[in-house]
Amino acid sequence: MARMVVIADDLTGAADCAASATTFGCETVVLLHSLGDQNCLAGWPDCDIVSVDANSRCLSDVRASELITRLVHECDSHNASCPGYILFKKIDSTLRGNVAIETAALLHARRSVHSAGAKLALLMAPALPAQGRTMIGGRLLVHGTPLEETDIWQTEAGAAQSNVPALLSTVNLS
Repeated sequence: MARMVVIADDLTGAADCAASATTFGCETVVLLHSLGDQNCLAGWPDCDIVSVDANSRCLSDVRASELITRLVHECDSHNASCPGYILFKKIDSTLRGNVAIETAALLHARRSVHSAGAKLALLMAPALPAQGRTMIGGRLLVHGTPLEETDIWQTEAGAAQSNVPALLSTVNLS
């Protein structure tokens, strides 16, 4: 059982979250997901925070959605005796990966196992001010320049999308 579970799309994100929590005295464990692993969370640790590297950034939309759905159900199952635990979906501060698809999958999976009265909240905060990444009007800026106009996305396969509302409008969040 954990008070918080973090699902990140890569090891850096999972480790960053775990490291930050340890500075506040939390006992944390990072679990690694292998792309062929159907039961990656079998060895569930008893600690304050479990941070899972879903290893989903390079997956197709369909595979990323399926994986996040499965991970959410596994996390809920492992924390059944702790109904108030927090499920935190870590996204990349430059919106790389399957951000919209994974967010939608998480919300749909949580709704499928909770009663209609359950409270679900989504806070999407890709900014990282210490590294010059800020949000203004729903748009991600890097040192004041829109994300898609920066060098950060030059090596990425997909097109950059710095407008968060537009990015989220590509999936069904309801």
